[in-house]
Amino acid sequence: MALVFLFSGWLSSLITLSAPVLFVYLASLLRRLPLPKGAPKLAHGWPVFGSIDFYRSRQQFIGKEKQKSGTGQFSFTYGPFNIIALSGHAARESFYSSRPLDLLPAFYKLYAAAPEIEFFGRDLADSFLQTFRKFVQRDYLSSNLDNFVNDAHKSLSSIDPNMPIDPFEHIFLLIYQLSHRSLGCNEIAEDPYLLKYTMEIVRAIDWTSGLQIMFTGLPTIPKLKKYIAGLKLYWILNKAIEDRRNTGKRQTDTMQVLMDQGYDNTLVSCFIVAGIFAAVTNTGNQAAWVLCHLADNREWYDRVRNEVDAVIARQREKNSDKTPVPVIDILRQLPMDAWEKEFPSIDLALRESIRLNMAGVSFRENISSQNVVIQPGHGSGEVIPPNVYAVYDMDDVHFDEAIYSNPNKWDPSRYLPGREEHKKTTYGYLGWGVGLHPCPGQRFAQLEVTLTTVMFIAQYDYHLCDKMGDKWTGPLPSVDHGNFLGTKRPKERVHLKVVPRAY
Repeated sequence: MALVFLFSGWLSSLITLSAPVLFVYLASLLRRLPLPKGAPKLAHGWPVFGSIDFYRSRQQFIGKEKQKSGTGQFSFTYGPFNIIALSGHAARESFYSSRPLDLLPAFYKLYAAAPEIEFFGRDLADSFLQTFRKFVQRDYLSSNLDNFVNDAHKSLSSIDPNMPIDPFEHIFLLIYQLSHRSLGCNEIAEDPYLLKYTMEIVRAIDWTSGLQIMFTGLPTIPKLKKYIAGLKLYWILNKAIEDRRNTGKRQTDTMQVLMDQGYDNTLVSCFIVAGIFAAVTNTGNQAAWVLCHLADNREWYDRVRNEVDAVIARQREKNSDKTPVPVIDILRQLPMDAWEKEFPSIDLALRESIRLNMAGVSFRENISSQNVVIQPGHGSGEVIPPNVYAVYDMDDVHFDEAIYSNPNKWDPSRYLPGREEHKKTTYGYLGWGVGLHPCPGQRFAQLEVTLTTVMFIAQYDYHLCDKMGDKWTGPLPSVDHGNFLGTKRPKERVHLKVVPRAY
């Protein structure tokens, strides 16, 4: 929900762009408050700027400092922020279960670097989160199934079998379209130009630089670019709202529901931007990763393909009319129960793709007036003091060889009954959130990935290739786990070559 407040402060930021302000800001960094007693050992960093390796080479930085610390926990500074990096089972449990450790303020500062939540108030952010949950509930999603299937069919049918496709473009755009069907507006979902144009705006908003985080109070170039991108999207949404108000035209979408509830144009637009951002930035890439991993693993490719074919065959048998029916019409008949329960192999494939490719850290801030003990009962005495940030590197558990055998291998069978590696420890899998912060959009994300995967495999056979269409012979590229936020796409771009299936 961080983007709810993206548009509020851009003019004031521009006004502050001056040399005196920069000087005062740098001076404030020199006066950064020291970490209180009880915080883990402080890692060495640059004067003023702090530990810049946290952003540019996160994995190496955390690994090195964790070894030096003795307890696995250490403190460091980054720009104006005092931060504590956590690792290990006990620290992970404390991180995700302690109520004083709050996600939202840490997210604004250490990821989006957007104006703080206090500009509008925490109550409004909480209200928006509750509204978001309504639009990703089962009944609301079920009412949109026809739109989801029709959008996916139109998108996938536009693929030229003679040309390789980039799944991180084509599938991402489809997920973005489905997200607008549930959380946005039909004007964008149904206009190919607006759909692609606004998708690129969302990607621009999603991009965060280390400079932007370090100088969060200043109008840096990356921050201004993000504000401009946000304003472009706001103007498009505001125009759609005004057109409806002026003409009396109504739609059956989230924008209309919010308008009917009395939200003004700014709040409607802000909710849609926040909701779309939350829904698409990870899911769009994970949907593409699932197709790539399946193409790279014949056993699971065949398993998912057989599962899809079996569901289609069962649905055909239910039809009293034995006249051959196109596959798309069979898929249109599937109820919500079928989409959620009859494709377990896709769910396992998604779970494993998230584990491998969700690079980055989780953030929290201790918003209480009391210390938070990092490892209760372990005797180290280390704490997260009030107003200090904490980060947890998700690779710490997702690539722990004591939990996951051969952790660098994509292997969905590790979650099957009798093996269930993720249950070896508390919070052994973080892909859908844990503890006090479960992912509110999990059901919607799973539906999006299941639907796009089923419809892709029902329509095409496919294999990995390069951008020229030549068969991919090397290993599937991975994401870069090295920097602060991690990347969501492969280091080297991979494509898919499709062949239409005959039934």
